[in-house]
Amino acid sequence: MATGGEQTVAAYGGGSLQNRGFAVVPSWRQDGKKLAWTAYQQGETEADNEPVHLVEYDPATRVKRTVGGAGDREMAYVDKTRAVATGQNAGGSWVMVVGLADGSRVPFRAGSQPSVQPVR
Repeated sequence: MATGGEQTVAAYGGGSLQNRGFAVVPSWRQDGKKLAWTAYQQGETEADNEPVHLVEYDPATRVKRTVGGAGDREMAYVDKTRAVATGQNAGGSWVMVVGLADGSRVPFRAGSQPSVQPVR
């Protein structure tokens, strides 16, 4: 933003591979040093397939890495070391806190998100 420069990022696939997929829900870290998105890839072979997952990208080094677990999506940064994402837990979809350094995943608040049932 400060320089007005542009950078193209291969969000999934790359090289000469024929892949199909998507990269959606981009999210910048508050300091602007990392960019994350939800990705999915269907590759040329089963080995090239990647289920829905989170990618973190460093625009300075142009390095991408997967964070969180398979099925995690819609990440938003909390700070440099943590993010929240929607993910699978205990058979449902939960808001998970993702440790960016160690890959840990814990429910935002344990026991806080069971299926909502009306009070009878």
